[in-house]
Amino acid sequence: MIKKLIIVFLLGSWATSFAQEPIRFTTKQGLPTNHIYDIAEDENGFMWFATKQGLVKYDGDNFKTFTIQDGLPNNDTWLLELDYKGRLWFFSKSAYQGYIKNDSIYTFATKDKEVLSPRFIYKTNQNFSFFGNLGIQTFNEDEIVTNKLFNTDNQLTFYKKIYNIQKDKGFTLPNGMPILYNPEVNEMVFLQKEKLLIYDTNFAVPHFLKKKFQ
Repeated sequence: MIKKLIIVFLLGSWATSFAQEPIRFTTKQGLPTNHIYDIAEDENGFMWFATKQGLVKYDGDNFKTFTIQDGLPNNDTWLLELDYKGRLWFFSKSAYQGYIKNDSIYTFATKDKEVLSPRFIYKTNQNFSFFGNLGIQTFNEDEIVTNKLFNTDNQLTFYKKIYNIQKDKGFTLPNGMPILYNPEVNEMVFLQKEKLLIYDTNFAVPHFLKKKFQ
């Protein structure tokens, strides 16, 4: 029993000696504000903070703030996402969205420069999309384009089809059916309690599933 107590004590002492105290960053350390929306780490290990007063980079010692004076579309930036090419994307309520790489800012807009409010990010090796107030948008080489699956022109039809699927499959939860979208293969996954429903963008069962269950 004494031997066990000694081992436990030694293990506890070892864990304590290697434990690190949490670090707290505030305006006292160099942040422009204490209001942080999102945090991300880039491929070089730098930490980034989305704040209401700009996009902030932390190199382990110092903070550097990027604002509209540096090319940021909106200082009130609320969402960050690193893509598979090492670009750190930033999103805000603005006509322009974009990314920062090597401290240079690149921005994109829709053809009509509509104000966008991105909420959810979809990324693959080839595509980078987001869902917002105008539906699903995708970045191409020089602008933001609207995805045909869901946009302001067809959202009524889209919701009708969703409702019919819910009704047909007996899914009647008050908040509706959770949906995942895979932009790489243009498929939707509907989440049910005990199963997944997979459809293509035409709301048909994908070809590979038809063959599998025939």
